This record gives sequence, C-alpha cells and structure tokens, in this order.
Amino acid sequence: MIDENELIDNHFSKEEKVEVKRKQISFSEIQLWRTCQHKYYLNKTLKIKEPKNDALAFGSALHETIEDILNKNVSRMLFKKIFQEKFKKEIEGVETKLDPISESIIAEKIFNHLNFYKNFAEYDIFSVEEEILVPIDKDENGETIYYIGYVDLILKHKTNGTYLIIDWKTALKKWNIAKKKEDKFFFGQLALYKHFISLKHNIPFEKIDTKFVTLIKNDVDYVEQFKIEISDSFLKFVLDTIYESIKQISISKQTNVYQKTKNLKGIECKECKYCYFKDKPEYCSE
Repeated sequence: MIDENELIDNHFSKEEKVEVKRKQISFSEIQLWRTCQHKYYLNKTLKIKEPKNDALAFGSALHETIEDILNKNVSRMLFKKIFQEKFKKEIEGVETKLDPISESIIAEKIFNHLNFYKNFAEYDIFSVEEEILVPIDKDENGETIYYIGYVDLILKHKTNGTYLIIDWKTALKKWNIAKKKEDKFFFGQLALYKHFISLKHNIPFEKIDTKFVTLIKNDVDYVEQFKIEISDSFLKFVLDTIYESIKQISISKQTNVYQKTKNLKGIECKECKYCYFKDKPEYCSE
C-alpha cells in the first residue's frame, strides 16, 4: 500500500511526466474483476474484447459531444452535427440499424433537458475530463501501480467556493437507485474521484460534493440527478477493496487461476445474464 504522504510528494506536488510505461489500473478494471474473474481473464489477459453495441455507441457519442461543448466553447447550435460525426465514428465496423440523424435528435432532446447552463448557473466550470494518474499500490515485484481515471466534469460554486464532481451516466431507462445501492462499490468511483481531486488540488474533502447525472434515452424525463454522499468510512471501504483486488489479481496472474461467476440452483445470475461470452462455449462454459 502506498503511503499517502508519498503519493502527494511523488505526484501532485511535482506534476512531472515520467516517460516510461506504467502499470495502471482503473475503476472499471476492478469492477470487471469483482464481476467475474474469468471474464477479466478473457478481457485483460487474452485480450478478447466484447464488440461495441448500440447503447455503448450512443453513450460514448453523447458523452464526447457534451465534453466538446463544455470544454471547447463550441456552440450548442452545432450539437446534432457534432453528435452525428461522433456517432458515425463509434459505429464503424458495428452492425447496427440505428441512424445517426435520428439518434442525434434524441441526443439533442437529452441535452436540452439537461439545460446545463441554466441548471448549473451557480457554478463555473473548473475542469472537463480531468485525468487522475496517481501511485496507489505496488505489485509483487515492488513496481508501482498507478490508478488511472478521468473525471467527467468538476464545477466550482461562484459564491461559496465548494466544488461539485459530476459523472455522466447514459441509460436506456430510469435508474432503480435502490437496486444500484445493493452493490455499494458501484459508488466507489465517485469516492475515488473526490479523494484524489481533494489531494491533487488541495481542496478540503468536505468541500467537494459528488453527483451521478443520468442521461436517459428512452424516457420523457431524459435526465436525473443523484447526489452521492461520500463519508470517510465509505472511502476507506473503497480503498481497502481496491488494495485487496490488486492483491488478488496479482495472485491469479502468478497462479493462472481465475474464479468464474456461476449460476446457482438454476437461477441465472445478473452478471451472466447480459454477458457477451454467455452461450459461447469456446470462451465460457459450465
């Protein structure tokens, strides 16, 4: 485990770029490991990637379009044009019946419902798609492992000086937030963002708020906001989970043993239900 003072001294205070290939781990990689170690093995070790689907293509294009408008001072009048270009790029080589023009109309409706400049008028934009790249642990050989992540949006309140971290999430329908809370690690990404941004910019932890903003494709409301409270105890749980997962991943790589998530008593587990590798015996079988 990396000492926090070492983390600050070695990274945030110097901002030096090290021209070496780092060992990196992201929140999504940890989530993949916790979901199914066998799927992790297929994806990260054998490099077998799941093909992009329509929902991911739409979400990526919408995310990048909003980023351009907020970060590059691009006119909102160009929203549909920008989205169409990004969506076409996302679906290159992907079998889809979706039409970039009709998808851009839906995306623009979502953006209009977001009404960013009105609903967040009390904030200034602090940063967009800010990179986090910090030493978080060491592997079995003593080599430093870096946590990598990108914070979608950080806002600073114009009067009270507090900060708001926003993580965009695209969805086909409204979230069942109670269901999301069943896996509390799901909220760990915001905890890590808050922790590392606090350290990086020397902002008191308690002066940073966090929100998921869901951009919903198939609903007339289109946008929902969920403020997520991050306590010190929850942050500790997330960091402990990260460290333990890194340790387990290291052991599996050495032993080449990866546990498979399994269906129990004839009931299909949620991890398997939507898995790309399901019913593909060359990749995964009971």
